Amino acid sequence: MAKLNPNNPLYRQFLEYRPKQSDLRLASIIESAIDCIATQGIEKLSFDAIGKPIKMTRAHVAYYFKNKNEIIESAIGFSIMSGQKICVKNLESVKDPKKWIETYIYSHFEWAQTHPKQMKVMEMFYYYASFKKNYSELCKKTRDTGIDRIIEILKPLLSCSPADLRLRATAIQNVLTGALIYSTSIQQYDELPRIQSETYKQVLTLLE
Repeated sequence: MAKLNPNNPLYRQFLEYRPKQSDLRLASIIESAIDCIATQGIEKLSFDAIGKPIKMTRAHVAYYFKNKNEIIESAIGFSIMSGQKICVKNLESVKDPKKWIETYIYSHFEWAQTHPKQMKVMEMFYYYASFKKNYSELCKKTRDTGIDRIIEILKPLLSCSPADLRLRATAIQNVLTGALIYSTSIQQYDELPRIQSETYKQVLTLLE
């Protein structure tokens, strides 16, 4: 794995302050866990499997995390934050409200293209959310955050009731999530531009 950059703003945000060396070790464990989940599956995830690529012992990994569930939840949280960071950064650079929804859609596909292993973690997350309460609660919170963000994007574009606005935003979120999961499940990343274009066209029909 590549050496971590202590100035990476994502680490500062995830760890709540500028990381010290011990915090960078924590980030290394999370990234190794993401890699393990994406390439070997969650069944193969273990303290040994996480520690080996980053030259940490099982005991060293256990010093930072009590159990495997804590590591999985951190991997999910880090992946969510990574995607949100790209989305917010891109939206802040676009001044025309008419281009916000396009930017929002394309930002998620940019994340999927640049961080495919994180996208695989999210695919696993949605599966576990279907039968594990703690994951389903986090899934609902993440989904609601996305819907609220889409509502704010749509407000300058549509003149409709708050209820209709939320209905459309929810539909857009569902279309986007489904497209991202599909693009990951077929494992044909060269198809992402086509799926991205089709997703945007579907979203446009929801704005008519």
